Amino acid sequence: MNFGALLAFMAVNAVALRRFGFNPNSGNERNFLLDIFVPASGFTFCLVIFLGLQASTLWAGLAWLVIGGAYVVLKTKGFTQRVVIDFSES
Repeated sequence: MNFGALLAFMAVNAVALRRFGFNPNSGNERNFLLDIFVPASGFTFCLVIFLGLQASTLWAGLAWLVIGGAYVVLKTKGFTQRVVIDFSES
C-alpha cells in the first residue's frame, strides 16, 4: 500500500508543481511559496520516504504495477478500446 500511495502523492505534487509553478497562463501572479516550494517540498518528502522503503516492498509494488498495466493493455486490446465500468447493481 505504501508503494502506490507514495507514487500517487508524488504524482499529485508533480502535477501541482507543473500546473502552478511552470504554467504562468493562469492569469494570477505567481506565489513562489505556494506555487513552487510547497509542491516541490511535498514531492521531495514523499520521494525520500519512497526511496527508504524496503527492497522487497519496492519489488512487490513494481510487480503489482506491471501486472496492473498488463491487465489494462489486455482489457483495452492495446488501448484501442475503451474500458466500460458498469456500476449498476444487477
